[in-house]
Amino acid sequence: MANIERVAIVGIGITHVDYITNVCKVGDRKAIADEVWAINKMGAAIYCDAIFRMDDLAEEFEVNQRVWTGLNGNTWNVQDVWHKTLRDFKGKIYTCRAYPELFPASVEYPLEEVINCVGSSYFNTGVAYAIAYAIYIGVKELSLYGIDFSYKDRHVAESGRGCVEYHIREAIQRGVDIKVGKNSTLLDTVNGPGHFYGYTHPIEVLPD
Repeated sequence: MANIERVAIVGIGITHVDYITNVCKVGDRKAIADEVWAINKMGAAIYCDAIFRMDDLAEEFEVNQRVWTGLNGNTWNVQDVWHKTLRDFKGKIYTCRAYPELFPASVEYPLEEVINCVGSSYFNTGVAYAIAYAIYIGVKELSLYGIDFSYKDRHVAESGRGCVEYHIREAIQRGVDIKVGKNSTLLDTVNGPGHFYGYTHPIEVLPD
């Protein structure tokens, strides 16, 4: 199994800025993690070692032909640009089905092996696949950025939070040190450490 002890998973949520801020503070992404795994199109925005894009890549490019207009009025076919990003990617693209002839970096996600490892087939979001894979390869420290799902003063939340937190709990049970971006709502960390519902004063929790 890969000898990777510290991994940062970065999604497209607002707190991906926490990852960028931390890297800027120390001046080297390797000080944050041994590897950086991007979720979906965050892989086009940051330097990363792997992209988790669990959709069938060939089908995705057949059906999605959105156009984006930039500030200068130029237009781009979004899928053409994304197709090139994945085609030229030098790391690994973990996905449900590899297409080496189209995307040389694509690797089929080891679904059976991961399910056998974590003892669960509960997967409804790409982030959960990434966390479970980290458990599978023996990662010791997992930092999560841009994985938020809900935001202050917004009544609509993204789906998948329950699944992600389920796999986070599995990781914790196996001794993985979980770190969450300081501004993220994931695991309700926005309330700060030592916050317990019903208690008005902070409570310090010490390691055993």
